[in-house]
Amino acid sequence: EYKAFIPINISYPLAYYVAISVPEKTLLIPTMHYESSTFRAIYSKVFTRVAYIGFNTGAEQSLAEHIFSRKRMSAHGIISVGIEQSVDADWKE
Repeated sequence: EYKAFIPINISYPLAYYVAISVPEKTLLIPTMHYESSTFRAIYSKVFTRVAYIGFNTGAEQSLAEHIFSRKRMSAHGIISVGIEQSVDADWKE
């Protein structure tokens, strides 16, 4: 028996069905964007019942908190994807 399921991208049906089937074992990485599919009412059940939600950016987390209510959402935080910001090039000569 698996200890955890980690579906990535809430736009795909597999992530939804995993989250609904085993919410207590689901560590969701939604990769949300501001697009029509993000606002589906069926996602309320997912974002309030899974074990944990890991976001890649602060903007993504804020979007989800705005849609699904930060207080009602499952435990969540920014886990990132390991990309470091580069330093701007100094083009002055």
